[in-house]
Amino acid sequence: MNFLDLTGKRFGRLVGVRRVENSPNAHQARWLFVCDCGNEKVAFGFNVVHGRTVSCGCRQREAQTAIKHGRSGTKEFNSWMSMRQRCENPRAKAFPEYGGRGISVCERWSSFDNFFADMGVRPIGTSLDRIDNDKGYSPDNCRWALASQQVRNRRTTVFYSHNNVTLSLQEWGEKIGVPYKTMWARYKSGKRGDVLLNSNLRKIKKGTAHAQLPSS
Repeated sequence: MNFLDLTGKRFGRLVGVRRVENSPNAHQARWLFVCDCGNEKVAFGFNVVHGRTVSCGCRQREAQTAIKHGRSGTKEFNSWMSMRQRCENPRAKAFPEYGGRGISVCERWSSFDNFFADMGVRPIGTSLDRIDNDKGYSPDNCRWALASQQVRNRRTTVFYSHNNVTLSLQEWGEKIGVPYKTMWARYKSGKRGDVLLNSNLRKIKKGTAHAQLPSS
């Protein structure tokens, strides 16, 4: 019978080392993994591949430690947990855009205590942001950022230049008081210039005179 080779492949905090002998009456292949914390763990390959087992158990211990010290449920702890989910859990909805494309969490941030020591208290209105979207989560590549800052940093953000000013569609919308969904609908339909950046929310009919943009 052929088995999926997990040697050298990463799943959450675990990296496959070699297949080991199955336990009595077990019909699933077992593998030896090494965890980011340095411990080894034998686990069913199926559970690891499908995100049911993502560490040697250290992740659960860290969460329990956070609960013990009253940090569970804080904004910072939630950001840390969400970061690890999207990078390490193949079952997480956001995994394809993060762990699935090679975005990882640095070894130091396997510990919430280290993460909190590096990032500090999360300011109101901010969330965890990577400065370089092609690099992983680490102290030198992360910040607490406002939504408007993060928009400029996304790979999918659309920028538009007008009168020598370049802003994202969301920033243009904020500037002229038009919702982002309206800005995107206009841009997608091919509108540009004053038609795109018209502050009048009513449907702009073909041939209608263009309203002047507010001064900068």
